[in-house]
Amino acid sequence: MSIVICVVNRNNEFCMAADKRAIKNGIINDNYQKLFKLKEDVYFGMTGIAEKGHKVLKQLMYNTHLSVTELIKLTNSMVKPNQSKLTIMIAGKDEKGNFFIWQKNHKSEIVIADVSVDNIAFSLSTNENSELFDNYLRSELQAGKFIEEAIINTIKYASEIDDSISKDFHIVTNKSLHGRTDNKYEE
Repeated sequence: MSIVICVVNRNNEFCMAADKRAIKNGIINDNYQKLFKLKEDVYFGMTGIAEKGHKVLKQLMYNTHLSVTELIKLTNSMVKPNQSKLTIMIAGKDEKGNFFIWQKNHKSEIVIADVSVDNIAFSLSTNENSELFDNYLRSELQAGKFIEEAIINTIKYASEIDDSISKDFHIVTNKSLHGRTDNKYEE
């Protein structure tokens, strides 16, 4: 599995997206969901080995009554160092109405985005080429693109370089979840 991106603009605007490609036993599926709503304004995204990601998602779905902080602690305890590629991203709005982005990978590396009213914060998860795609997204944002446009452009760019990434994607903007294919929304 391939790419998940989340951007928060000045703790006011939120956008999270994941491409839709999955490859198993050499078979490509370009309609695979990697982005899920955990609870109101809180989303889960994954890259890497889908089976491992779905085990984490299943446990989180049983515990949606937990606060954002507790969901992150639970996720942190479930994602252990191992050989299988996996990155989990949890992002959205916490109980105080502040946006957040948290992610952890199979190497136990944790990223907590610096979300504030003074900046644009983002996190990008991918299996390969993360620095390249991170720099591309950063340049899109610095060029003044809207965050949704910057994310879409980054996914399209990534799909041209990495054949494990689809140009098709799911996207969440604040409270709505849409599947999008070739610039068309699908409900």
